[in-house]
Amino acid sequence: MKNIRYLLFLITLWIVVLSSCRKDLGNYNYTSLDTIGIRGIEKAYSGATGKNLTISPVFITSFSKAIDSTNFTFEWFAYNWQATVNADKKIPLATTKDLNINLPLPTGSYVLYYRLVDKSTGERWQYTCNLTMTSELGNGWLILNEIDGGSRLDMLNYKADTLPFDRYTDLLSTTSDLKLEGKPIQVYYTPNKDIFSNNDNNRVYISTDLATYSINNHTRNWSDYRNLKTEVLRSTGAKYHANRIVGMGSSSTPQTYVVDSEGILMFEYKQQAILYGPPINRLNSGSNINMAPFLACYDGNRDAYTVYYDKDSRRFVLHMGTNRVSVIPTSTDATIVNPANMGQDLLYLECALTSTKQFYALLKNPTTQKLMLYRFVPSSSKFTPLGYDEVENLNQIDQADFYAIDPTYGYLIYAVGSKVYQYDPFNKVHKQLLDLGNRKISLIKYQRFIQNRTSARYKNYAAKLMVCSYDETIPNTSGKMEFYQIPLSGTASLSSSFDGFGKIASVTYRE
Repeated sequence: MKNIRYLLFLITLWIVVLSSCRKDLGNYNYTSLDTIGIRGIEKAYSGATGKNLTISPVFITSFSKAIDSTNFTFEWFAYNWQATVNADKKIPLATTKDLNINLPLPTGSYVLYYRLVDKSTGERWQYTCNLTMTSELGNGWLILNEIDGGSRLDMLNYKADTLPFDRYTDLLSTTSDLKLEGKPIQVYYTPNKDIFSNNDNNRVYISTDLATYSINNHTRNWSDYRNLKTEVLRSTGAKYHANRIVGMGSSSTPQTYVVDSEGILMFEYKQQAILYGPPINRLNSGSNINMAPFLACYDGNRDAYTVYYDKDSRRFVLHMGTNRVSVIPTSTDATIVNPANMGQDLLYLECALTSTKQFYALLKNPTTQKLMLYRFVPSSSKFTPLGYDEVENLNQIDQADFYAIDPTYGYLIYAVGSKVYQYDPFNKVHKQLLDLGNRKISLIKYQRFIQNRTSARYKNYAAKLMVCSYDETIPNTSGKMEFYQIPLSGTASLSSSFDGFGKIASVTYRE
């Protein structure tokens, strides 16, 4: 009986299965889903940081409606699988149908995503391809501008195979997530050893009145940065920054001086375990020295050697080697001048890049208003005077906005307003070099190189006077950086000119 029931159950189940498989003859309307095929996107792209990438997709579709921003949303983004923080993995690029962008990505490998979504149905399509980022950024001029009271970094990247330089306006906007805040003070390139890893670095410092950023640019990458505060081994206040940074030594033994916003002179020499933090602008006994705003490093030494000026005691001060304090120098001929007791105010101090490395100091007697130019060469803690001569106060040289020293002829160059003058200390003659009319000068300098001093191209750059100027009525766009050849006699001649900057505050060269 049980077998009969089981047999009937199997027969019934078989009938049900056969019935479910019969063709449905009902009266229904069938429609096909609309589809989109995406063409015009390659499987892989190579891009360069800060350079343009354009992709224009072509759509093969059964849609009757247009594939545009009225009916669809679009999204382009890069995905960095190597990022350790999830928030850093997805990098938005655009929300347009086509991609047309200066790539804001550091060097590396990415997956490029293209997505579009039907606004009415939410249906989504996606296409992916590989994107390999390289950097065309090598050596070149770094220009720190003031724009509307803020700071912007531009670059003229050297291109040997085309025009001399390729322009990058607002460099960090396409190469890094670093946002500069505050008014510009200084941009400075120097070889460096990282204090945490001891690896060789090529470091770029960018200083504003709110912060100083220390960028590891060894691989030409601008996204590896930190606040200078993290490198300083002492407590620092809000808005801490560097007012002056000067590097010296060589690529193998880099040494860097920093004068910070708290009036402290610091020194870093990683090979000797000397790090930023403790003040060296002090003597063995006594408190920190109130420094004049000048720091002159001797360019003829591999070992640290820098001269500065004590504003309160009106005397020169010297730091040498790996010493943790400074000393007061003496003179090889105190009958001419005594650097330990000048009794004058310092207007300018620098180490001249002339064939005979020497220091220039322009001083003013606070009582008589007499100007004196003190030139000397150093030997250990002694200064040998080359000249200590009165300077006739013409062209408001004592009120100059900027000073520089001609590395070829040893002339003292100074700028007042829109004019550039030259003082010949050997013949005691003043001369006007340039009159820029309604343009105001924001900087003059001769570039000092550290790593490539023997290169013919770099020697050519170093020999020319840089003059930066702007129109005060349109400061954000009128900035110029111009280079002049200064002859032994005769008039200055313009060698090259670059425009389109803001008010240029500082310039360095990424070697």
